[in-house]
Amino acid sequence: MAESSQSHHNSSVAEHEKFMRRSLELAVHGRGKTLSNPMVGCVIVWNNTIIGEGFHSRFGAPHAEVEAIRSVQNPKLLKESRLYVTLEPCSHFGKTPPCANLIIEKEIPEAIIAMRDPNPVVTGNGIQKLQEAGVRVTVGILEPEARNLNKSFIHFHETGKPYVVLKWARTLDGIMGRAKDDHGSRQISSEVSALFVHKLRSELMGIVVGSKTLQLDNPQLTNRLWPGSDPVKFYLGKSKSDRDDVIRMTSISELFAYCQNKNITGLLIEGGSETLQSFLQSGEWNEAFEIEAPVRWENGIKAPEMKRNNSEIFQLGNDLIRHYYN
Repeated sequence: MAESSQSHHNSSVAEHEKFMRRSLELAVHGRGKTLSNPMVGCVIVWNNTIIGEGFHSRFGAPHAEVEAIRSVQNPKLLKESRLYVTLEPCSHFGKTPPCANLIIEKEIPEAIIAMRDPNPVVTGNGIQKLQEAGVRVTVGILEPEARNLNKSFIHFHETGKPYVVLKWARTLDGIMGRAKDDHGSRQISSEVSALFVHKLRSELMGIVVGSKTLQLDNPQLTNRLWPGSDPVKFYLGKSKSDRDDVIRMTSISELFAYCQNKNITGLLIEGGSETLQSFLQSGEWNEAFEIEAPVRWENGIKAPEMKRNNSEIFQLGNDLIRHYYN
């Protein structure tokens, strides 16, 4: 008898994972549009069939659970359904009313949740509210995948610091920039890599350069090649700039305090070399992307030297991308 209950248990875990995987697929549709909120996906299952789906489409829009519940054609079935969601349903009134209340109101008897919400305003409260109302709650199905989906949001709420991604391009001979008086091309990487960088810009709420980069290159720092809103622009340095669209920060700690205050959950650090080195030396970074182009410049500003043993490599056009984790 024990064996059959064991096999039944396994099949239900496999079923849970199948429906949670679909919820994660849906969540991704909100990428770059929900900041500073997380991406969330939700499915509603009746008799092992999906009858409702939803995701959080943009900041301030209805949450995934609301969209999924609305999409169910026969609302009577909700009382016999399971709800799968990639993040704990909210329990507070923010831009929208609490999703936990809606689940209770619709008398959905079971909720399967990938992970707790790390936001101190929510964490555990949504789950507790559901349980107190008699909803059967399971937490932790595909949690690693759910955490990976909202890395910057989770890191920000667990540590109080923004999630930091470094990015630079380099030549085969390890050069990342021209000297001030060298008027050759400043572009190292390809157009394909530029698309990739603009995608990163859409996923992280802030972008940081050094004051020299701002002066020499006067970069736009927008994600014009990728959908989504532009990041908040910062530069690190003591010197003033005449650009009023870029916020000056004198140190990493000042920058982090500002981000915590303004709910800026992630930062893309685009250089130059002094700015990148300051993050590398302080250890205040989470990921780094080094874009190596098949060119040689022979002299110029040296790119950071990274330990290659903890990197993944992929190709973008003719460029080689090394992806490091701290």
